[in-house]
Amino acid sequence: MQTLSGISDITDQAGDAAVAEYQPPKPMPAHLLDWRIQVGQLSIPVNGMLLAENSGWFYRHFSRMEEEAATAAAGSAPAVQPPPMEQRVVRVDYSPPEGLQLVLRLIGCTGQAGEQQRDEECGLMQRPLGPEALAALVRAARHFQAFGILDLALSEPLRQLNLDNCWSYWRAAVESDWPLLQAAVQSWLAANFLPASGQLEFLRLPAAELVSLLRHRQLNIDSELDLLDPVQRWLDARLGAELDRETPAALLRCVRQGRLTPAQAAEFNRSPLLLRCGLSRAAELLAGASSSLSSEANEARVPHEVIFVCGGWEGLQNDPNFGPSDAVQIFNYQERAWARHSQPTGPVLGCGHAYSGCVLLGHRVYVVGGYVQNRATGYQGPTAGVKAFDLRRQRWEPRANMHHQRNYVSAAELDGFIYAVGGHNGRGRLNTAERYCPTANRWKMIANMLQVRSDAGCAGLQGHLYVCGGFNGHQFFSSVERYDPLADQWTYATAMQSVRSGVSVSVCDGQLYALGGNNGNSRLATVERYDPELNQWSPMPQMLTQRSNFSATLLRGEIYAIGGWSDQTNTTVSVVEKWRPGPAAAWEMAPSLPLPASANCCCSVTGLSLIESLLTPADPPPPPPPPPPPPPPPQQQLPNELSSSSN
Repeated sequence: MQTLSGISDITDQAGDAAVAEYQPPKPMPAHLLDWRIQVGQLSIPVNGMLLAENSGWFYRHFSRMEEEAATAAAGSAPAVQPPPMEQRVVRVDYSPPEGLQLVLRLIGCTGQAGEQQRDEECGLMQRPLGPEALAALVRAARHFQAFGILDLALSEPLRQLNLDNCWSYWRAAVESDWPLLQAAVQSWLAANFLPASGQLEFLRLPAAELVSLLRHRQLNIDSELDLLDPVQRWLDARLGAELDRETPAALLRCVRQGRLTPAQAAEFNRSPLLLRCGLSRAAELLAGASSSLSSEANEARVPHEVIFVCGGWEGLQNDPNFGPSDAVQIFNYQERAWARHSQPTGPVLGCGHAYSGCVLLGHRVYVVGGYVQNRATGYQGPTAGVKAFDLRRQRWEPRANMHHQRNYVSAAELDGFIYAVGGHNGRGRLNTAERYCPTANRWKMIANMLQVRSDAGCAGLQGHLYVCGGFNGHQFFSSVERYDPLADQWTYATAMQSVRSGVSVSVCDGQLYALGGNNGNSRLATVERYDPELNQWSPMPQMLTQRSNFSATLLRGEIYAIGGWSDQTNTTVSVVEKWRPGPAAAWEMAPSLPLPASANCCCSVTGLSLIESLLTPADPPPPPPPPPPPPPPPQQQLPNELSSSSN
């Protein structure tokens, strides 16, 4: 049996400096194998050598015992004789004894025989460990300095936490008096705060613990006003109880007023919660507040989801550097800002990319095909190449090439596979399609589409792949094809109400949205929604900007339209807008890209551990772009085939 790992990895402010004593300087004698631990009414057989290797407390105990035996035997016998079996007992005064029993079992030193029993002990943490048992385990592991056990204990709640037990685990973490466990559970609660606050146990939370949670920088909320409803419910649960004015005020100070928009600030000032504090305006909350609270009021919280934008045809068309970009740009909705990475030290693409597909699959962002400009090799043109950004390792990795070069490709994820369809191989447009298996790192051809098309929108929805609109070199399409992977067959779905090439699509709440595009005469701002149950399209509120060849994704329940080519400027745009899908909702402006770009691609990435390192911009903010040229007169012709279908 090997000594548990992670011994030196866990220290905290509670006096775990005894880790330095944890590794024994010399091996224990063989007669320590068979001992018993007597704690309360429990008598537990243990392997004393293994116990000493994994517990600083027991190591010191056995060391003292050996020293005393050696001193007693000095001058009478050259070797220390082991005590008889009936005397090999260590009596421990510790409560509750079940905590020590758990520690001994997890060390794997209990019992005197049998691989089956040892396997059961080693697999103990594979079974759920309740909150009370976890608290007892942590207290015992820290008391007996079994620091390797703390590694396991720290991972336990992360495996077991859910909305039904989260507050019980939080109480266990508090009672364990171990800051690292408290931080781990609190981080989970912060990430799931709004649904967790709907649990009954939330209303029993002590005020100080609630304040600590509301101040957490990782609190997962869309707006600071999201705090008002949980605070209101928590206070209402105390109606009739004595509650001073300072408690509601302390809770409301956790609302970061510096992050409110003017409209949100006005709403906050109208909140009846202010009256419970005896205040007329929210600004009075911070009067006399501590410096840490005052500075927090202007700090953005950490986002749990970002938009990951890759490449694009960047700049204005008259710029000397107008062309495919290798930059990666990250949108932080909490900061309301973009972090641009274009330096070699950042997560750059390695060569310029445009008209590529971008797909999130697992913990990797895949960039599929498109048009590349490789300054190192001098090659520029369509590519079959695929690369993936590993969000855990923070690096790009090459993946298997597609069977076809695909510029103006359409790509999407469906049921754990990536699909790449259509596009242009440098000689002509395609109706071919292929599917990528990430575990095998292999592409496989599937049935051809019914039409040749590039510049289409593509998305997976309810077990089918939808390909919308596009261009065949002569004709712009409104047609929609649906692929059934079980039958390996394409069929037509109901056509869109508008012809759309360079269209972007997004899925929200089981419905498909087609945004913008080029109808052969002009770029579009129109939006339509497809209901797969009805096989029917219906018009939705228009975007604020006419655009084609832009990227779109869903973030926090809102669809973002990013960049593109617009007739309103007759060039690329940096304009970003967002919309929460619904027939009555209107589009609104969002922070613009640092530089105008069309033919970019994007996806949304969720998970704080995956995205936190991407949030700091590697580049200084670019200078403002020059004003765009005036729009062309109405009679001006569209650009040639390449630009009209693909800008």
